[in-house]
Amino acid sequence: MIPARVMDDHRAAAEAAARRPVSKIAAGAVILIWLAFVIAGGMLLARHVRLG
Repeated sequence: MIPARVMDDHRAAAEAAARRPVSKIAAGAVILIWLAFVIAGGMLLARHVRLG
C-alpha cells in the first residue's frame, strides 16, 4: 500500500540514522542527571515523611 519510492526514501533515511555516532559520554551524563533528580526527590520525600 506504500509507494515504492516513498518506502525507498524512508529506508535510506533509516540507514543513515543507524550510522550516526553514539556518544556514550552524553548518555552517561543524562543518566547521572536523572539519578541526581531521583536522589534529590527521595531526600525531599524522606524529609517530608519525617516532618509529617
